[in-house]
Amino acid sequence: MSFRRKPGAPKHLTVITLPSGKHTGILKDFLVEIENEDSVKNLQENGCFGTRISRRKAEDSCEKEILLISKEEAFFMQFCLKCLTISNKDGKIFSTEDIFDVFRKQKRNFISTFIAYCYLKSKGWIIKSGLKFAGDFLLYKEGPQAYHSSYVVTVQDDNPENTDQTPFTGRDLQGFHRVAEASGKDVLILTVRYPKGFNSQEFKFQDNAFRDFSVTESKPMRFTFNPNVI
Repeated sequence: MSFRRKPGAPKHLTVITLPSGKHTGILKDFLVEIENEDSVKNLQENGCFGTRISRRKAEDSCEKEILLISKEEAFFMQFCLKCLTISNKDGKIFSTEDIFDVFRKQKRNFISTFIAYCYLKSKGWIIKSGLKFAGDFLLYKEGPQAYHSSYVVTVQDDNPENTDQTPFTGRDLQGFHRVAEASGKDVLILTVRYPKGFNSQEFKFQDNAFRDFSVTESKPMRFTFNPNVI
């Protein structure tokens, strides 16, 4: 594992990985949008949550910065930190149970990626989307303002109900390594272990819903895959 500091980045940062205060967001399609300027600033400075973009409304000539929050970030802030309230476009507030059900319907493996997200947060990582590098997450030591990402993470699980999940093969791993190495990152594979007898139809959200799940991690070394060798 290597930590590559960005040129010109300050040598000493006061890193706060969790936000403060209360925040509100609106679920629009597949992301949660946060428009309040103070919330955007707080969530970016304390944990680097979300992706900041500029948007100009048709009736307004000025651009406004908003924050796009992923499902994992949003549920972490609502369920774990109790600092985010999420509503729909009509202003109806989602309960934690309701937003959990919405996210599960929108993302097949949401349970796995959320548990993996919480696992990484417990390790103190700053977590961003890994989609650009064919992964689920990117991990930063102190955030993208000071360091390049150290790991690209892919999340697997052993949920027996995921019959459409493509097995992670040696060829996949080789390609994953190539993408990671080309950008100076290491590979981290997280496997979410589901409790025995798990039934998705019967699984409902509650405060202790995730206590019987576990996570294992592996950091595979670079290798040359030869399909003709067993």
